[in-house]
Amino acid sequence: MQDLWDRALDDLRGRLSPESFETWLEPVRYGGLEDDVMILRIPNKFFADWIQSHYLAPMLDANPVATYLGTAVVNPVTIAVFYFTELWIGASLLGLHAPGWEEARAFDAAQWWSVLKELLPAFALGGPLLGLAVSAVSYPLLRWLVQRYQRNQTAGEG
Repeated sequence: MQDLWDRALDDLRGRLSPESFETWLEPVRYGGLEDDVMILRIPNKFFADWIQSHYLAPMLDANPVATYLGTAVVNPVTIAVFYFTELWIGASLLGLHAPGWEEARAFDAAQWWSVLKELLPAFALGGPLLGLAVSAVSYPLLRWLVQRYQRNQTAGEG
């Protein structure tokens, strides 16, 4: 596994600026293998958060499935809600049976992977529809908030 990490670093070195690589990835060390999971030693939580938010997709080589599942690592608290909502929307429209919320909220990554493989059409339909719904709601809301902020700024100047 050390070799796998070394190869990943070599690949990332070629895709990132030297400054970014030296600052954020060079300090990361291979820490062994536990239950088939590679452990990486990262200097501190700030580093870990930065790496997850900025380099997770490149580390996973922008593999859509790995990136999709990787979101559970980045945000384990709310990701079950999003996965379940995608599944529920798609399964409802396709007439498929899906696990209920009580069952789904306790799933670990392996269980989500199993459900994803079994109900891929539901996720494939539900994901984009959820994305569209969130965009349809969030864009007007953000636009309204920005306009309100700008009006308050203008009123404060006068």
